[in-house]
Amino acid sequence: MTKIIITKLSKISVGMNNQSKGKKYLILFTLHYPYHFMDSFIDPEIEKLSKEFDHIYIYSHNKKSDILREIPANAESQRLNKSYGINEKLKLIPLFFSSIWRSERKIIKSTYSLKLGVSIYKTAFSYYASALNIKSTIEQLIQKKNLVDGQIYVYSFFLTEATLAAALCKEKYNLKIVTRLHGYDLYFERECNNYLPFRPYILNQLEQLFFISKNGLNYFQDKLKIPKEMAEQKLSVNYLGTSQNNAPNYHKTDLYPNQLVIVTNSWVLPLKRLDLLANALRILPEDKNITWLHFGDAIGIEKEYCDAFFDNVEALKKSHINIQFVLKGATDRDEILEFYHQNRIDVLVNVSATEGVPITMMEAFSSGVSVVGTNVGGVSEIVSDAINGFLLKPNPTEDEIVEALMKILNQSESERLKFQEAAFKTWEKKFDAIKNSDIFVQKLLEF
Repeated sequence: MTKIIITKLSKISVGMNNQSKGKKYLILFTLHYPYHFMDSFIDPEIEKLSKEFDHIYIYSHNKKSDILREIPANAESQRLNKSYGINEKLKLIPLFFSSIWRSERKIIKSTYSLKLGVSIYKTAFSYYASALNIKSTIEQLIQKKNLVDGQIYVYSFFLTEATLAAALCKEKYNLKIVTRLHGYDLYFERECNNYLPFRPYILNQLEQLFFISKNGLNYFQDKLKIPKEMAEQKLSVNYLGTSQNNAPNYHKTDLYPNQLVIVTNSWVLPLKRLDLLANALRILPEDKNITWLHFGDAIGIEKEYCDAFFDNVEALKKSHINIQFVLKGATDRDEILEFYHQNRIDVLVNVSATEGVPITMMEAFSSGVSVVGTNVGGVSEIVSDAINGFLLKPNPTEDEIVEALMKILNQSESERLKFQEAAFKTWEKKFDAIKNSDIFVQKLLEF
């Protein structure tokens, strides 16, 4: 069973640090926050944002969770309804003849090299209809709360229909709009028809698009064929990060003496390729004792893959008595960090087919745990090969995974400590959530 920890922000102080005249309002769109702990990386930002804005209006896409986390005193939240009805459908008729769709249609064919089939039309028009519904929500909020007496900022933590909605009413209300891009909202290839709607239009309307990796920024610039001058003006990298109150503990409890302790931390999904790691462990020398700790569980999808993976692990344990597998299950992030900090872990392993800059790697580095990971997405922006971990090929063989694990296993104590210290220094320099949120809020307020 998933253990639910509700993050509290009760000690957030509220007040305006900026001395500019006029009020500042923030409309924040999230996927889950504050109705789930999954968006915990918003915490350091919301604390700082609450001090810079008179009021924050939070709209969450999460409709199911019954969790309600505490939010700043000058904020209010509600669930976002992005479904659309007959009114929005009727409004799609003018879209068909609009300059927005003419431009999008041209880009689909010339820039993306896609055919305008039924799937593309359905994706684009459904996306736009949802945006129209959210646009009405934004306008009702502005009118009801009389926000026109100040400057209105819109921040979408993911690029969703809400970002398009804000763009559609930007000019009318002089909105200052920014968004982050992560993975599913960035990479066209993750969609069944290789298409994400209205990105060029959104780009033109926004002040800034913040990417969580350089790899993501470069991909977006190349995909949309954005001129260098516009890219320098509108696109920037702002890493996410994790919080760590304590310096790494290099004298940890040894729960598994004389074992190579490896950790994986992910949902059990095909793209995480946990089965590849299980198969690699089968060919490790039998005189090497391994304990594999896995944080994370199935999420109700890909059941066939999950069942096959756990069957695979059970068979591995029976056929290889030198390998232990410990399923920790879905675990709160704070608990994971505490476990990393208190107990000896030799390496976190990530053999995913695709990634951004994984939060799980930041967490490991903040506790002085080195990483073996596939060189996909932005992984090379955190893992420096043979310095704080080892990089694998994007599609590694089982032998290549074993080779990397043997390098960790054969390290001397001084070599291992050197890797661990380098891991923490990487986190401290690039992935400290407090520092990165300071940078983000400062940039936001410059617009």
